[in-house]
Amino acid sequence: MLYVSTSRKPTQRTRVLAHWLERLFGGEYENRGKRSVGEIAARMEEKGFQRAVFIYEKHGNADSLNFFDRDSGWLYPEIVIGEHALLKPQGGRVNPVSTAEAKDAAGRKILELSGFEPAEVDGGLRVVLSEKEICFYDGKNKVFSIKVKGFREAETENEGDHGN
Repeated sequence: MLYVSTSRKPTQRTRVLAHWLERLFGGEYENRGKRSVGEIAARMEEKGFQRAVFIYEKHGNADSLNFFDRDSGWLYPEIVIGEHALLKPQGGRVNPVSTAEAKDAAGRKILELSGFEPAEVDGGLRVVLSEKEICFYDGKNKVFSIKVKGFREAETENEGDHGN
């Protein structure tokens, strides 16, 4: 399970992405608002979450997925993302992810960062991760995808503090 949060004032499109990640990974979404990362970590502990993903924006668009471990702090690299697309018509029920497949080393790293735990559901989705895309499949049908533009390592001690 993955705790999902956003930058302080997310756009509607970023909130939609956060809700989809909440559904797909069987976690919980909470708008960060004015809370510090330390306060979010305390809320994660209260709710039993070890790992979180923060969706940060640039120029009003979702720009990166930043993973946080309650005990270890920020995990790197950040995943720089592009467009995300909902391909299944809204209104259809979507199950959480029950299996994962990494196509390459970058996909394995994303899987490791997410702390993926398969949902124990019948008919769960399959997530396929690679250097270029994170795709969610229901059988052979792609229902949701996030383009991966690249990865960003921590730059210096003071940068990349993510608004602590």
